[in-house]
Amino acid sequence: QRMHDEETALVRVRISCLNPAKREIKGEIVTVANRYLGTIKKFIPFGEATDNGYHIPRCLLNELRERKFNSVTTKKGPNGQLLPVQREVPEFAIEELPPLTPEELRRLAAAQAAAASLD
Repeated sequence: QRMHDEETALVRVRISCLNPAKREIKGEIVTVANRYLGTIKKFIPFGEATDNGYHIPRCLLNELRERKFNSVTTKKGPNGQLLPVQREVPEFAIEELPPLTPEELRRLAAAQAAAASLD
């Protein structure tokens, strides 16, 4: 139960995708599963959608931090030819933000209630 509570606790983050292959997408579905937590799946936006912070479970945050992609660059070889150089780099730049204050929570609740009334 303690592990479940720790891993499903919401963390406020700002996420930027560093992978040029994913430049055009707005986010992706991230899934974490094990026998203790079960399956936790959530669409996680990145870029401008997370500028003011976005809450995700800690287990999904840990998964995003572990993700890497191959970055291919070139460098000059001994004879002047261009040689490809591959290295693994983190796929996401993640900034953990402080939790919302009670005042910020009240303003957010009011804004969400106003938006819901328009629907």
